[in-house]
Order: sequence, then structure tokens, then C-alpha cells
Amino acid sequence: MVMQSQNQNNPILTNKRAFKGIPVIDLSCPDDAKHLIVNACQDYGFFKVINHGVPLWLVSQLENETMGFFNMRQSEKDKYCPPNPLGYRSNTIGTNGDVGWIEYLLFTSNDFPTNSKTFSSVAKEYVEAVRKLGCEILELVAEGLKIEPKNVLSRMLSDEKADTVFRLNHYPPCPDHRPTTNGRNPIGFGEHTDPQLISIARSNTTSGLQICLSDGTWVPVPPDHTSFFINVDDLLQVMTNGRFKSVRHRVVTDKLKSRVSMIYFGGPPLMEKISPIGSLIEPGEESLYHEFTWFEYKSYGYKTKLADDRLSFFHKGSHPLSEKDKTVAKEYVEALRKLGCEILELVAEGLKIEPKNVLSRMLSDEKADTVFRLNHYPPCPDHRPTTNGRNPIGFGEHTDPQLISIARSNTTSGLQICLSDGTWVPVPPDHTSFFINVDDLLQVQKCKE
Repeated sequence: MVMQSQNQNNPILTNKRAFKGIPVIDLSCPDDAKHLIVNACQDYGFFKVINHGVPLWLVSQLENETMGFFNMRQSEKDKYCPPNPLGYRSNTIGTNGDVGWIEYLLFTSNDFPTNSKTFSSVAKEYVEAVRKLGCEILELVAEGLKIEPKNVLSRMLSDEKADTVFRLNHYPPCPDHRPTTNGRNPIGFGEHTDPQLISIARSNTTSGLQICLSDGTWVPVPPDHTSFFINVDDLLQVMTNGRFKSVRHRVVTDKLKSRVSMIYFGGPPLMEKISPIGSLIEPGEESLYHEFTWFEYKSYGYKTKLADDRLSFFHKGSHPLSEKDKTVAKEYVEALRKLGCEILELVAEGLKIEPKNVLSRMLSDEKADTVFRLNHYPPCPDHRPTTNGRNPIGFGEHTDPQLISIARSNTTSGLQICLSDGTWVPVPPDHTSFFINVDDLLQVQKCKE
């Protein structure tokens, strides 16, 4: 059965239907749950589950161990779980300048290097229980969508190579709790979507979590320490071809009470290819997204800010090329592919690697996962230098996730590269030549040699 959360007395109008509260889905009734989950994923990308089967004593024990860690002296927390790159952090979120009123522990789902064997053991047991819950929910999603086989989604979480992450957040009481200029409470964790398949969250009794509805309205999520909240993540949006929406959410602070949350992020194996499921694409409907691997998406995500729309980079767009343009583009891409193979074979020869096609074969393979991008940077009317003296950014700093990138531009300058000492230098344009980037995978391949 489905119920609506309490404390939502005034329905909020969205462009789909009146919002009367967070959908609450009873997993003890799977025949009903599979349809209700699909509806919730389509309407909000978010819902709460009850009768979930995760022992409450395990949840309580993990919360106690978690607070025991966060209550330690700062020097002890820094000592036991240094960020390398996962582990303990405070105030900073990621590596691209995002901050929040938060401290947290971040682990892979099979490695819990905490200050206590009991803490590590309880965390491991909890993650396994929540992983099973995630598989159950994804199988109900498949049944509700009439996808065969029903483990088409859940197998990615049950795979021994599944790339999942477990996060323990602590939001201390915020002493400077004056509303910001836009009237909101200070932010504990800024607005974002989660990049994986699904996220499974549980918190204590302190409020703070908010989700964004389809019309841009932010609504609070009433806390429930005995239940779990489920997020549709970016990959599930892609695999349903946009039918499900990855939910944008954030956490605001509390002046008096601390908030603790535990989130399991269910991701697939790194090299899992992600694309819309064919049976979900109606006749005449277009696939909205390019195929990509979870590794590629994750690599790209590391270079973005918290609030960025990561999926837009992989969206096919709403203005397809004409047939003539498609033919020209296909011929151009084939020519560049051959150039790329030639360059990679020269790399192999220069490094004295045998056989010489050890790198180029990955581009010449008929299943090669390559992407072609056409960029246009219009003139920027507000071209005043930013506070750091640089011109406004057309495309932020990043590395490319593939093997190599082959770029050509017109005669307008703008491209810059970063030297090993951190200096940025401009690349003089040359419309008759190509510029070659070493990408992330080639760096990895080189390190293996």
C-alpha cells in the first residue's frame, strides 16, 4: 500500500499533480509496491520505504558507533581516517570548492578503516543489509516497468565488482543560524543529484533534508529514523530514458540539534556500459543519452561542482543533425579514428611496447565506445575578468576520461592547458592542424607498463 507523509497539510501544486507528501511504500506488499515505486520514481524520483527488513537494532548500533567517532577530538578523527582519498573530511565537499556545515566519513562498500573493530564490523553488516534492500527495490522497479529479466538492474549491485560507496554524515548544530539573503537556513550540504543508480538514506530524528519538485519548489522531508528514503540517481534516469528523474536534494542546518545520516550509494561495476534500456523506448521515441561507462561518468563527475548538471554532457540534445550533416560527421569521425590509431601505434613503438596495436586496437574495435562533440562558444558580452583576473570560463578545467582526444578549432583562441607546475598557458589556434590530449585511460595504461 502507499501512504502520504504527515505534516504536509497544504498541498503544493506541481506541473504533474498536487504534492501531498513524500510517497510511503510498504515493501511487505510487493504486488502493490512495484507499481507505486514506479509512480513515485516518475513523479518525484524519491520515496520512503517501510517494512524494509533491515534490523532496527543494527541501525541503532551503527548510529551509536558513528556518533562515538564524531564526538572524538578533532586530532583523533584526523588520525584514524585520513582522506586518502576517502575517509574523514569536514566542511569541504569534493575537490572543486564546494563547502558545507558538515563532517563525514566516506568508504567503499567493502573497506571500513575506522577507529574501532566493532564500528567497522557493524558498518559492514549494515551495508550488506542495505545492499540487499537496494536489490529488492530495483527488482520491483523492473517488475513495475515490465523489464525482463527482473535482475537487469539489481545485478549491477549484486556484482562482486559493484562500485558502491557508503557515507556517514554529521551536521553539528549551526551557531550562526541566521537565514541567508534568500531567506533559507545555512546549507549543510548543497543541492545536487547523486550519480549512481539509487541511494538509500536513513537519518536520526533531526530534520534538514529537502527535495526539489519538478516545478523548482523545495519541500522538507519529515525525518523518520525507522525507515529508509530512496533516491533515483543519474544512472537510473539514463537507463529509463528520462522516464525516472534523478532527484535534486540538499540539507539545511539546525541551530540546536545535530543531524546524522547514513547513505548507501549503489553503483555498478566501473566498466558497466550505461544506456537507455531498449524495451523502455517506445516506437518512434529517440534515445536521449549517449552510451557511456560508469567509469567515464564518474571521472567526469569528479571534475564538476556539486550543483552541476552532469548528465547534460551525455545528453544527445534536442536538435539532431540533418542526414547530410550526419554523413559528413560520420566520415570525419572515421578519418579521426584512423588518425588516433596511427598516433597510438606510434606511442606504442616509442615506448617499445609489443604488439604495436596494444593501444590502437581499442579504437579500431567495432565495440569501441567513442564520443564526438561539437562545441560553440558565442561571444561573451560580459567579458570583464573575474576576481582572479581570468576571463570568464567557457568550459571549466578538466581532464578527458578516454584514451586520447583529438581536437580542432577555428581561428579563435581560448583553449588553455595546465603545466605540471600549475601554470595555465594559452594554445595558439591553428585551424589546419589537430591537437591531441592524453586522457585518463592512457595515463593508467602508461602506469601499467
